[in-house]
Amino acid sequence: MVLKTVEIEEFMPLPKFGTEWVFARYLHAIRDTTKGEFIHCDGAVKAYAGDRYPRAQHDFRNRGKGDRYRKLFRIDGNFPAVVWSNLACSWFRGNRLINEYLGNASE
Repeated sequence: MVLKTVEIEEFMPLPKFGTEWVFARYLHAIRDTTKGEFIHCDGAVKAYAGDRYPRAQHDFRNRGKGDRYRKLFRIDGNFPAVVWSNLACSWFRGNRLINEYLGNASE
């Protein structure tokens, strides 16, 4: 069994001065490459205090779970890539980069 993980987190626009919280969706998944199926996927929302939100993408390297973290769903079991891509596109709805990256995988 060879497992690979993927983590996707939205990079939100910089908050305006005085913004209390910045919310970003986060997705984590594990894929068994020997079977060609995903075995785990979960989604969460990370909340960052507005004055501590990372100012550039390279600042995200040590971002951790944010100031607040709430897991909203978890799926365990074997499921094909098309199911995962549909889930990812649904979770990041309105974020066209996910659809662009996954191409036709979710159709």
